[in-house]
Amino acid sequence: MRRVVVWAFLAAALVFPVRAQNFEVWAINYWVIDQFFPKFIQEWNQRNPNAQARLIQFENDPYKQRLFVALGAKSGPDVFYNWGGGVLESYVKAGAVEDMTSTIDPAWKNRFLDLMWRGVTFDGRIYGVPSTELQPVVWFYNKAVFRRLNLQPPQTWAQLLSVVDRLRGAGVVPIVVAGGSKWPLLMYQEYLVDRLGGPEVFENITTNRPGAWRHPSVLRSAEMISELVAKNPFQPGWESAQYGTGTVRALFATGRAAMQLMGVWEFGALVNEHPDFVKSGDLGWFAFPRVEGGRGDPRNLAGNFTNYFSVSSFARNKPAAIRFLRELSLSDDYVRFLLRNGAIPPTKGIQALIRQEGAYPDWQSFVYGLVEQAPYYVLSWDQALPPQLAQPYLDNLQLLFLRRIAPQEFVDRMQRLADGLR
Repeated sequence: MRRVVVWAFLAAALVFPVRAQNFEVWAINYWVIDQFFPKFIQEWNQRNPNAQARLIQFENDPYKQRLFVALGAKSGPDVFYNWGGGVLESYVKAGAVEDMTSTIDPAWKNRFLDLMWRGVTFDGRIYGVPSTELQPVVWFYNKAVFRRLNLQPPQTWAQLLSVVDRLRGAGVVPIVVAGGSKWPLLMYQEYLVDRLGGPEVFENITTNRPGAWRHPSVLRSAEMISELVAKNPFQPGWESAQYGTGTVRALFATGRAAMQLMGVWEFGALVNEHPDFVKSGDLGWFAFPRVEGGRGDPRNLAGNFTNYFSVSSFARNKPAAIRFLRELSLSDDYVRFLLRNGAIPPTKGIQALIRQEGAYPDWQSFVYGLVEQAPYYVLSWDQALPPQLAQPYLDNLQLLFLRRIAPQEFVDRMQRLADGLR
């Protein structure tokens, strides 16, 4: 009887082919993904007729909410784009992310700079793979504006404030910022806290040590932000400006503003939207300046390590999803694509390749060198903090920049919120 059943099953399999186990890849609208992934996925699908990949993209801010809801319901993406850190860790703790530790062999792991794995490693287990470009935050400046006013890139925070005064006095907007998007504001505080107190200050915050938000460096950073804002350094309407519209970038590229603090992804956006400005040689850059008397190493970086892709624990075809990410990660074509478009891959040992293949080797070597030499790298606070704290942090930080709450009140609010999570 058993033999009859087996033969019947085999006969049915011949008549009815095995159903394709397709999978979805969720990501944001981002030039790297927009330009490289369609061809990569097309080629993947040609090679894998029973494991078809489908790319679904979202705008940055709506994506975070859609992903939160989908993973909470254990539905939606099989492979999903993320920033690593505390937000991803919260999904791991909820059981929504596949543990990839056993599948990432030495050849795969050694492909990337060691620092890159920090963003997706929790309790010694790996829950994602690097997927795009190095993304520290740096200062961009308009060289033409600086030349006209005989200014030099500031090396200290005091010099930065002096440059702001000079620019404002000359009728030039010193700094552009998309304050309505909130997250661009955190770049100031994460650097200031690190420059003032060193890495342990935010390490204590991320682990929710008692009283961590009351560290003197946090209060002093808030005071320094208030001092900066009092100088009226930003463009009119900065409070409601949205990063995604590109209007802030246009002010900077056209010389109506002099500086912008932003992740290195801004370089690619400027190349796409204002190519003549980049070609002119008037785009300059410098690392975040040191703070006089601060304990933090001025070589430390803040920003996103890179972007990551993770596999959901409920993925319909986990083996194919993991193989998809492996092929992407080990693709030399992908590395060259990034270099030829001005991005900096998080790949080990590419200094010579940057000079050979890089579209903007001076820029790319600058960023790669910063990351290689950084003793410590602060992951963007809105990604490092748990979701329950990340959004309230951005809300209160915006109020601090708007001078609607005082520095001490900002500290007190954040400490109360953190205490509520303990």
